[in-house]
Amino acid sequence: MIHREQALLVSTCADLHTIKKSQDIRAGNHVWLSGQIPADPQGNLIKGSVTEKTQPLIQKTEAILQEAGSGLDWVGKVVVYVTDASIIPEFPKVYDPAFPHRPARSMVEVPKLPAGVDI
Repeated sequence: MIHREQALLVSTCADLHTIKKSQDIRAGNHVWLSGQIPADPQGNLIKGSVTEKTQPLIQKTEAILQEAGSGLDWVGKVVVYVTDASIIPEFPKVYDPAFPHRPARSMVEVPKLPAGVDI
């Protein structure tokens, strides 16, 4: 029988959501993060360009991973949801320097995201 341990992690870096969800969870040597939106730790939405919203998202993701004992360099897969595909060309300007090891990535256009954000 395989023994599997899971631990719910509560990050001080994640934004406050009214949506009930796990912020992040450790399963064995893996850390899984829930979706993040461009908001500060108090839940205030970050406005501005794609770059102005993406940079804090990456910084928040890095801080959450570091609290869990990991980091961006261990990320193997990223899924990015956007509500407007026209923002996709600007995204790599911030994303690529943060992930020079080029983890697998999917970008998915969806009709709506929580709190009305576009990324």
